[in-house]
Amino acid sequence: MKVRLALAPCLIFALILAGCSGSGDAASPYSERILQAYEHTESDYLKKILEDGEISSSEYRDAQEQFISCLRAGGIEARYVEDGNGIQALESVTEGGGEPSQVESDCYSQWMGQVEEIYIDQVVNPGNRDMNGLIAECLVAKDLVAPGFSGSDLKELLHSDGESVQATRNASSSFTRTEVDGEGEDVQLPGGTSLTDPQVTSCLVNPTSALEESVG
Repeated sequence: MKVRLALAPCLIFALILAGCSGSGDAASPYSERILQAYEHTESDYLKKILEDGEISSSEYRDAQEQFISCLRAGGIEARYVEDGNGIQALESVTEGGGEPSQVESDCYSQWMGQVEEIYIDQVVNPGNRDMNGLIAECLVAKDLVAPGFSGSDLKELLHSDGESVQATRNASSSFTRTEVDGEGEDVQLPGGTSLTDPQVTSCLVNPTSALEESVG
């Protein structure tokens, strides 16, 4: 049976509700977060990745490989799979679910840590812009909402339905990500399009990629 590992639930269907505006220098919008991650990790492997203030695609791929190898050594078979929106999610083929095991937690701390979260944020928001505004821009570009729909409008919409939208905060991140609960009333954009519509989801998960597709 295939289940998603509990270590990275925010990567499967992520909507950033309380985005932050870019900080750090112009050449590396994520340098401040990377420095903070460097200071907090106890892993020599992760410190080596983070020490230059950047996370490259090759460094992220190597971290994935090291993490998967560590899980396998602990008896957990897992792999990274493309989610269709330019983001990779961790999928386990080992029975289980729920809270991460000690093996998963130890492997993640040693070989992945905040590298994954920061790298994914670099992909979906390379300029470290306000995420609400970036998503709203994508929704407008795809004609899913009327021109003038803003990041503030999006945030207000999501806060207006506490039953359908469940907010979850990752303590190591300045972002708040939310998941559509699925058990409550369907949340809809102005005009009636559901948040679970594939076109909407593409903006929520990876607005930069979705914007490039709409322009192209």
